[in-house]
Amino acid sequence: MARKDALQKLESVLLSRREALRKALAGDLSLLRRMTSDGGDFVDAAMETAQDELNSQLAQVESRELAKIDLALSRFREGSFGQCEGCDKAIPLGRLQALPYA
Repeated sequence: MARKDALQKLESVLLSRREALRKALAGDLSLLRRMTSDGGDFVDAAMETAQDELNSQLAQVESRELAKIDLALSRFREGSFGQCEGCDKAIPLGRLQALPYA
């Protein structure tokens, strides 16, 4: 019964993280859309370009994590969350708590 309770708590963690990532991605994408080239000197333009690249890379990482979270949540719905896809054994709770979409 303790494992079932722990898995339900992990589902809540995944749902919260998914919502946070969606909000972060929405903000990152809006920043990328607002890119302007309204003058400024060369250094300002270079700094803006570097920041935009960093934002883009962060958005990619967050998108990949969001996809993994969505897959884990679908496994909850199927009843297979917490089971190894390769050997069908239970994934240790410590591993799931460290990385819920393992």
